[in-house]
Amino acid sequence: MGVGFGNHAEIGCEVTIDGIMTLFERGYQVISKSDNTVTFTRWTRFRRAGLGIAYVTDHRPISRRELPFLALLEPIDPEGGARWYYFVDDFTEWRRRYR
Repeated sequence: MGVGFGNHAEIGCEVTIDGIMTLFERGYQVISKSDNTVTFTRWTRFRRAGLGIAYVTDHRPISRRELPFLALLEPIDPEGGARWYYFVDDFTEWRRRYR
């Protein structure tokens, strides 16, 4: 058994578990998914602010339900298809910009 997204290659359970454990060991606290976006949050403050990395499973825009107060979104590899992003989710900054 493994984990897969649509037409992508299946990933074995051991690889998945090792990857998740490595993220937790490196300080990532929350892994979640909503719509087409999987987030790996390194720091969060009561869902009003957070930062980490996000993976988009298809070519639609990143899920605003997963990151409602998106203040910064930068592709990790701008020339590599841009499915992995650094993000900052910050209610205070979002409110200041869009008030």
